[in-house]
Amino acid sequence: MRLDRPILVSSVVTGALWLLVPVVLLGAWVLALFGLGYVVVASLFLAAAYSRPMASLRREAVVWLVPWVLAVAVWFAVLSPIDGPGLVTLGLAALVATPAYVVWQLSAGILRELTRRRDSSRDQAVAGA
Repeated sequence: MRLDRPILVSSVVTGALWLLVPVVLLGAWVLALFGLGYVVVASLFLAAAYSRPMASLRREAVVWLVPWVLAVAVWFAVLSPIDGPGLVTLGLAALVATPAYVVWQLSAGILRELTRRRDSSRDQAVAGA
């Protein structure tokens, strides 16, 4: 299986960092470990999907939609024992999962860009030396 290494590394690193928030604020190790499983699976999916050229806007939308749906499912599983399964819990899961997923992927994108710039300036310094 081919994987896009920058996508994989940035998604795992930023996901792990964001999972420290519930640990630090709430001492929620179980939630963080549950989330880490999601982060690894979603990161592998994204890295595999982006290792091939995006043939269409539809495919790119599906690549973004699949991990989001999985995030909603994870939050639904976390919240169901508290609120009971139902549409309200599903709505709450989507309300929590959506900004969490967007912020996670935005931070992963920022990390990829910073890494790319660092590597580019290092290459220029080596070429100029």
